[in-house]
Amino acid sequence: MTTSSDNLTALLDQMSDAGEGDQHKVTVGELIDQFGSQGTGVVIVLLSLVALGPTGAIPGASVVSGFLIIVFSVHLLVGGGKPWIPKRIEEARIPRDKVEKTAGMFKLPAKYIDYLVTSRMEALFKMPLSLIPPVLLIVLALTYFPLALVPFGVALPSSATAMIALGMCFRDGLFLLAGYAVALAVPVVAMVAIG
Repeated sequence: MTTSSDNLTALLDQMSDAGEGDQHKVTVGELIDQFGSQGTGVVIVLLSLVALGPTGAIPGASVVSGFLIIVFSVHLLVGGGKPWIPKRIEEARIPRDKVEKTAGMFKLPAKYIDYLVTSRMEALFKMPLSLIPPVLLIVLALTYFPLALVPFGVALPSSATAMIALGMCFRDGLFLLAGYAVALAVPVVAMVAIG
């Protein structure tokens, strides 16, 4: 298992290094192992991006993302560690070239994010304040279900989710607070969108 990284670009580099025993394929479990202690946060960021991006327009995609975010957030509440995923998914094999291509696609935006994200406001990650992010992630993910019926309805909660999860990954209290601020707007937008 790899140690934690201090920036997103390093995490993407770790994706390319996963499962070095097989030159052609890598398992989902090996990818998650590469993220080390940041694994759960990285998975939540990726799930929020699925809901936020064009894939979120696929019927049911944002609902599935929301459900999985709830599962991983509950995992964080009860102790964290390596994120639990079903064995069948953990053992699923992905062609290495697709993993490297995906990591490469995100390298440029990751460099911009790396300029913004840094370890700060560490007090926000100590008990009892450390319980707020996973609880808020669960609440935000619950909004995916009704908002999935509205075009681009999950954009705001997905943005807040990504910011909070990134803040958790890199212990960036400012990013965490920005995610909280975006999350405050979600109930208002939800009421307007649903009617």
